[in-house]
Order: sequence, then structure tokens, then C-alpha cells
Amino acid sequence: AVLLCYPSVLVSDKISPSRCLLLTDIMLNYGFIRLILPAYLGTEFDHIEDNPYVSPLLAPTELLRHFPRTYILGGRFDPLLDEAVSFYHKLKDLNRDVTLDIRDGVGHGFLQMCSMSPEAMEAVKDTAIWMSGIVNGNLPLTPSPNHYHTRTIVSAAHNTHVKPVMTAEDGVITIF
Repeated sequence: AVLLCYPSVLVSDKISPSRCLLLTDIMLNYGFIRLILPAYLGTEFDHIEDNPYVSPLLAPTELLRHFPRTYILGGRFDPLLDEAVSFYHKLKDLNRDVTLDIRDGVGHGFLQMCSMSPEAMEAVKDTAIWMSGIVNGNLPLTPSPNHYHTRTIVSAAHNTHVKPVMTAEDGVITIF
């Protein structure tokens, strides 16, 4: 099983509604990304935009058909949210067991803010329950909804017809 917390699954300079947040996000902004890329990729940046090892969203279908059970956790204000949603759909379209859990009111790196964010603490608890279920072999297909009414959970196992749609209006990204 794989737990992906606000994952970077597409290394690209292309713009998307959530990537517009790179201009102002305090945890993950464009300057910071340019600074940390060499730590992940080394000093050679040739062909990173089409490398499936760097950008799993670009991985071939044959490889993703064997992808394990996956839980993708993201914040509604994460600059990487669009690519996480795209990765969810790619796995779902391949009939993989995948859950997309988007938390309202939080951005990239929100799990580091448990002491001041009830949403972050709830996400830690939910992911711990999910991981425990994997280890113990008694994982529910979707996590139970918590008391935060603004949480979006989409599971390919239960809601094959649900497809989050993203819009950007007045600089606010909405998934519904």
C-alpha cells in the first residue's frame, strides 16, 4: 500500500489552477521549489519533464496497472493538488484501489501543524487508522468521515461515478 501526502507526482513548469498558489504559498512557493529540486534530482535537470521516475503521473499504464492500494491526502490550498487529483483519476481509470482525501482550509505541509490545526491532527489520526488497517488486514474501503463537514473523500472503490472538478474563481480553487 502507498500513502501519498500532498504528493508531487509531476515535475513541470506548466501552470494549473492550484499551481497559481506557488506565487504566494508560505510552505511551498516557486523559489523554494527551484531551491530544493537539486536535492531530489541532483544537478542534472535534463529530461525531467518526461521522466516517469521523477513524475509518476507520466508512468506508463503497464506499470500503473500494478500500483498497490493508494491513499492520497491533500489540502485544498496545496499548489500540488491538481496533479494529485490527476494521479487519482489515472489510477481510478485503471481500476486501482485508490482514495483521494482532500482537507479544507489547509495547504501543503499541513501535517506538520498538528499542534495548531485540528484538521491536521484529524488527518494524522485518519491516516494512522488507514495504515493500521493495511498492517492488520482489516482496512475499510473508505475512511470514515470525520466531524469536519468540509472534507472531500472520493474512493474509486465506492464512488466510481464521482469525479472532482476543479475551478478557479477569484483566485480560490474549488473542488466539487
